[in-house]
Amino acid sequence: MAVVLGLASSAATLALFPCLQLLIPEQLERLPARLWVVALAQSGQRGLLCTFLAWLGLTLGAPHGLDAPWLRAWTERPPRAPAIRPRWLLAVRCGAFAGGLVAGLSLLWPEPSSAAPTGDGFSWMWRGALASFYGGIVEEVQSRLLLVSLFVWLLMLAGTVFGALYWKLGLEHAMVAHFCADLLLHVAMPALSG
Repeated sequence: MAVVLGLASSAATLALFPCLQLLIPEQLERLPARLWVVALAQSGQRGLLCTFLAWLGLTLGAPHGLDAPWLRAWTERPPRAPAIRPRWLLAVRCGAFAGGLVAGLSLLWPEPSSAAPTGDGFSWMWRGALASFYGGIVEEVQSRLLLVSLFVWLLMLAGTVFGALYWKLGLEHAMVAHFCADLLLHVAMPALSG
């Protein structure tokens, strides 16, 4: 399972680069190597790191029932499906709520921008959709799978919205919620503002 999560993290990191081309074009132009070389190197590095972090999170969380049951069923093909009932709609709703909360708060405290990023609304939307995989996979492996498992292992405590979903329903539900929050922030918000 850790290898599958590492490969997914590697692909998600690669999918982040089109968005970075709009967010930080000057920094990417000053790279010491071609962008595709840096993207592949970063993708490989993140995949290896997330493989290790996923292994550690799964190892620390296992004694406390923290797992990715649907991914485990897919990768290990146990004789029965996970006993936990999937609640994908709940994950989508929680993600939309969390994304809406962040979007609402960002309207109250807008960030001062020295230079507006380039690109039209559609460019932001498709690139934001690709970047959402990074949040939904890589950040969940690092934040929920590793950190919540570590905190539970150390302190036996509950997490935030995504952490609670991970705790109660498995990593996949936290991933879906995070992905939906990112879609709201990186696809819907640019669509509404553009």
